[in-house]
Amino acid sequence: MIACIVLLGLGQGLVNMQVNNHALQAAPINLISRVTPMSNELLQVVNSFSIAFITAFLSSQIKNDLKNSSLTIAGNIAFQNTFMMLTIFVCIGFVLTMFLKRKKVNKE
Repeated sequence: MIACIVLLGLGQGLVNMQVNNHALQAAPINLISRVTPMSNELLQVVNSFSIAFITAFLSSQIKNDLKNSSLTIAGNIAFQNTFMMLTIFVCIGFVLTMFLKRKKVNKE
């Protein structure tokens, strides 16, 4: 269980830097001073909503599984379902990254 949480945090840390870097490279030079704080604010808001979503999903899974089993088993099944959902989101995100286009660099 702890290994899953560590991998999730590590993956989030590595992905957030790349997404931030890609967004800053796509912005025009004269707007960098506006893009940087906006991307940081957006990152904080999205992280808050994602934590709320994951918590709500986990709670509903535990609630549904408690009807058929004990708390320990329901908790284990709920965490498995939650990490499976996160894995699906990661796979969808990975597929979407294949469609990102590289910015052409002008060689002057």
